[in-house]
Amino acid sequence: MEGQTALLEDSVKHGVKRFIPTEYSLCYDKVPQGESVAADERRKFREKIEASGVKGMYVHCGIFPD
Repeated sequence: MEGQTALLEDSVKHGVKRFIPTEYSLCYDKVPQGESVAADERRKFREKIEASGVKGMYVHCGIFPD
């Protein structure tokens, strides 16, 4: 998440209006809090995006089993 946080901070600094984070995961909105560390981290990052003032766009493409 450190890399994405740096990208988000630069986006804010340079007036970017929309940020699309890497979301190579399941739709974590349906996973209860505390059940998955990965889902919890994604939720925390979404909160950072929302607090930044930049609009987030989320694309859940699922996990890649192969």
